[in-house]
Amino acid sequence: MDAKETSKPGHALPNNESLVGSSVLEDAQALWSDLGKLAHDRFQLAALETQRAGESLVSMIIAGVMVALLLSIAWSGLLVAAVLSLVEHGLAEIGVGFADIPLTGGPEQAER
Repeated sequence: MDAKETSKPGHALPNNESLVGSSVLEDAQALWSDLGKLAHDRFQLAALETQRAGESLVSMIIAGVMVALLLSIAWSGLLVAAVLSLVEHGLAEIGVGFADIPLTGGPEQAER
């Protein structure tokens, strides 16, 4: 008997049933494998993005420190220019009284 002769519409052959079952199993295994690979790729992408964000954060911190250093240098330059201007105009004696107060020794030495 031929397979075509024994098959009736709506009935599958036993050999075809095992093929369909294994095909579904293979598809499920392939999907599971793809899911694992996809999850691995997502975690790898997240790790790379985290690494890049860390490098950007370090760059921003370094830039902030450099800007703070430049601002402090500029402020110091402005203070020096102001003091030199005061000295040039003869107004530097205003601060001389504060320079006579000793920083250590307490109030009894400050009265002398």
